[in-house]
Amino acid sequence: MEGNGLDFGVWFWVVGCVGAVGLAVFGVLYDCWVAVLERQGHDRGYMAFVVALGSLVTLCVGGVVLGALAGPLVGLVAWGVMVCCFVASGIPMIIGSVRRHVRARDAGERAWRELPEWVTEWLRRGDDDQGAGGEDEMEAGVESGG
Repeated sequence: MEGNGLDFGVWFWVVGCVGAVGLAVFGVLYDCWVAVLERQGHDRGYMAFVVALGSLVTLCVGGVVLGALAGPLVGLVAWGVMVCCFVASGIPMIIGSVRRHVRARDAGERAWRELPEWVTEWLRRGDDDQGAGGEDEMEAGVESGG
């Protein structure tokens, strides 16, 4: 690069390393956030969006690195091509993920509705009643056909 006192080889490694280290730090922090989402169950049905958000951050940093190395115009064009490629591959993934989640949710709701009433009542009571006679009551429900 002219005017900054660094030859292109040094500039390439400095910008490339700063971008890579920044993305590595982002990756560690993002992984911690995703772990919290998974523990709390907030990722169910939304993992494709979590992946897309991480990819978007990577694309943005990549665009800055490309702009710094190849110049703003070439970097912007290259970044636009990368974004188009990620959108082309990501949209079907997101649609498929949402569709699978909705089908699984609907199947679970349908299965819950098809359970006999005594089973749903027994499950709704939870662990409190199961230890003290819950199994006997369940067996009685089976015997009575309820």
